[in-house]
Amino acid sequence: MERITAELTSPEWWFTVVIAGLLVSVLGAYARDWIGRMLSSLSTRMAVWIRSRRVQRRLTVRFLSRNVDLLQVEYSRSLVVLLAMISTFALSFVLPAWDTLVHFYPQADIIVSAIGMPQLPRSAQLIFYGALLLQGLALWNKFLSRYFMCERARRLGIRRRRSNRSFKPTSLRNAA
Repeated sequence: MERITAELTSPEWWFTVVIAGLLVSVLGAYARDWIGRMLSSLSTRMAVWIRSRRVQRRLTVRFLSRNVDLLQVEYSRSLVVLLAMISTFALSFVLPAWDTLVHFYPQADIIVSAIGMPQLPRSAQLIFYGALLLQGLALWNKFLSRYFMCERARRLGIRRRRSNRSFKPTSLRNAA
C-alpha cells in the first residue's frame, strides 16, 4: 500500500498520466472521424452484399422450382448439413460430460483419452467446446437457409404448375 501511495504522490507519475491522457484524447479525436468513415463505407458494402445475396437466392429458387431433380438433390444436401449440425451439437455436449465422468470413474480414462482432450488445460477444453457450439449454430443457420430455399422453390413450382397446366418441370431423367 505504501508503494502505491508513493507512486501516486510522485510528479513523474502524474506527468506521464497527463501526457498519455492528452495523446490518447487527441488520437481518439482524429481516429473517430476515420473510424466513422470506415464504418459508413462498410455499411454500404454490407447493403450491396445483402442485396446481391437476395438476388442470387431468388435466382436459385426459380431455377430449383423448374428442376425437380435438382430440388431433390438440394433437399438431400440440406439433410447432410442437418446431420452435421446434430453431430456437432452432440459432441459439444457429450465430450464435456464424458470428460467429467473420468473424475468419478477412472476406468473410463481409456475411452476419454481416445475422444476427449484430458492433456489440454481446462480453459483450452472450454474454448474447444465453445467453438463446437458456435460451429453447430453456424450449421443450424446454413441448414435453415437451405431448407427454406428448397421449400420456397417447391411452393413456387406447385403454384406455377397450377397456374399453367401446360408447364412441365424439367427432369434430368427425361432430358437424356
